[in-house]
Amino acid sequence: MRPRWILVLVLMTPVLVGAQQVDQTKRIVAGRVIMDTDLTAALELQLVPPSVKTPDEVLIALENRLLKLVEIGNTALATPTEEEVTTFRQEWERALGSGDPVSARLAKVHMTEAELMAWLREDARIQKFQRVRFGRDPNPDAAVTRWTQDLRRRAGLK
Repeated sequence: MRPRWILVLVLMTPVLVGAQQVDQTKRIVAGRVIMDTDLTAALELQLVPPSVKTPDEVLIALENRLLKLVEIGNTALATPTEEEVTTFRQEWERALGSGDPVSARLAKVHMTEAELMAWLREDARIQKFQRVRFGRDPNPDAAVTRWTQDLRRRAGLK
């Protein structure tokens, strides 16, 4: 009788596991994991550019973000002041527009205020680095695009 129960459990395990919604790893970039929940949070909280709409585009945007953070490293040149981070947050909140308050949006994607501030501080850091490094280029946006493409190529990403 015992072997039958074991057989039933073995056969039922895939069904039981398949019934659960599991947060899956989408990609590991520079030693950091990008999960499904990261894509959801980035879209829901508008932490990616407005032109980014599909999950694949969000994944690419998050990959690029991580590659830039690694490249910037500990460069003091890119460290934003508290005032710059506050301004960056205010601009982000304005871009959210009306709707649910930030606290409700954070709760929806299971993100804390501290995690949001860390994300925004990193984004402010990227923005400052790009402004300092490419600001004098005749076409700064094109220079940032070339830099990002080079980072992706060096990381072996398409």
